Amino acid sequence: MAYNLKLFSITLLICIIFSPTETASRFSHYNCTNIETFSPNSNYKINLNTLLSTLSSKASDTINNGYYNTSISTIGGTEDTIYGLFMCIGYTHHCGNCVKNSAKTLTSMCDSKKEAIIWSDKCMVHYSDRSFFDTMEESPSWCVNDSLDYQGSLDGFNKMLSYLMVNLVKRVNKASPRHATKLVMKNSILFEDKIFNGHVQCIPDISNDNCMKCLKDGIDYLQTSCARGKIRGSVLYPSCIVRYDTYPYFAQPIGKRHKNGAQPHFIIFHILVPVMMFLVAVFLFVKCVFSALANYQARKAFMAKILTLFISNELIE
Repeated sequence: MAYNLKLFSITLLICIIFSPTETASRFSHYNCTNIETFSPNSNYKINLNTLLSTLSSKASDTINNGYYNTSISTIGGTEDTIYGLFMCIGYTHHCGNCVKNSAKTLTSMCDSKKEAIIWSDKCMVHYSDRSFFDTMEESPSWCVNDSLDYQGSLDGFNKMLSYLMVNLVKRVNKASPRHATKLVMKNSILFEDKIFNGHVQCIPDISNDNCMKCLKDGIDYLQTSCARGKIRGSVLYPSCIVRYDTYPYFAQPIGKRHKNGAQPHFIIFHILVPVMMFLVAVFLFVKCVFSALANYQARKAFMAKILTLFISNELIE
């Protein structure tokens, strides 16, 4: 009975530790940023439809490695030229669907605007009548935070978060060449009873210096006002994104090595804390089971000896 209770308790503890209690935050936000408009039958409208169709098509092609920009012009004129891009947020295998859905949202919600942007937890889509690919922009912006405050030492929490995010920015600065996908993810901080996952990302066309400034500004906004004291938060700019979460919201890298090209410049850093915790728990579980079985066999042998002695005494008497 005691053995069964002990085994049940250990199994229940493992189930509690590794059962998913949180889910990744989901969000979507659009901004029709330009006050300039166009008519439904204009060349700009035709170019916009072509642009969004192209972005949707390219987003499903892994050769683009999560980012693509282009411009569409009317033959014989430049006044109706439109510039656009998409960027997958992190390593997601759902970027194609995200870009298609985002294009539909912009078409319906910002139909007559010459510039618009939409962010979600999977991708970003941005178009404009001006060239913006290599320009660092922090407006418009969007803040995403959780309704739950961190329960614990706020000072310790802020120091941990600063260490996590600043370390990610340093890694981007050291490892990202020009025109590479400036993306670093890290699952590394075990703080009190939670594991915090960080994510920083810039569009590839801006310089490293501008990428660093954009990320640092985003982190400062994230910690001072956007998500101060919250267990998860994101700051989204047109040129960069910073995010932290207690849920491991990112997947493995998208994109493949090309036969006639270099390996895509993706950077990923994982410290396998959950895996190590799982292995330790399994080891302790197995050890406890064998220990319980050994004790059970020992008790069984001891009781057999006592019973034998008792029977022998009865026969002698």
